[in-house]
Amino acid sequence: QVGYFVTDGLELIGTLQVLTFTEKVDDADPTTFTVIGLGAGAGYFVNLGVARVGPQAIVRFANGTAKIQDPTIGEIDFTDQRVGAQVGVFAKVPVGGGGVIAAGLALDYDNVAQSFEADVPGFGALKLEPEGTSQTIGVRFGYFVYF
Repeated sequence: QVGYFVTDGLELIGTLQVLTFTEKVDDADPTTFTVIGLGAGAGYFVNLGVARVGPQAIVRFANGTAKIQDPTIGEIDFTDQRVGAQVGVFAKVPVGGGGVIAAGLALDYDNVAQSFEADVPGFGALKLEPEGTSQTIGVRFGYFVYF
């Protein structure tokens, strides 16, 4: 997450999400999962002692892909696309010579579209495309470097 205060209190926010991991269970082929996401938003913060406190909102898009190795079915191609937003109230406290500790309460809402594709032995090609929404509320903590 990157923030830039354009005026005293008004922060423009950009986010970049990059995640990849591989999991290998026993002698099976590895499963690889990759996520790339982007977001943009803003927040308005007032000084409250050493902290800046206020609301922020971020609109975002994320795309995840995976090659899942199932011992019974074989390879499953999986995608997960999300378009949504996060709104919350945060406190941001400068620390040291170039960092910010942030903490807050946030609500996340996403429209989710997924796809599962596999060639199932005995059944042939299988494709599922569930869609729905995801809502979470939670406490967020982070440490950010600024310059």
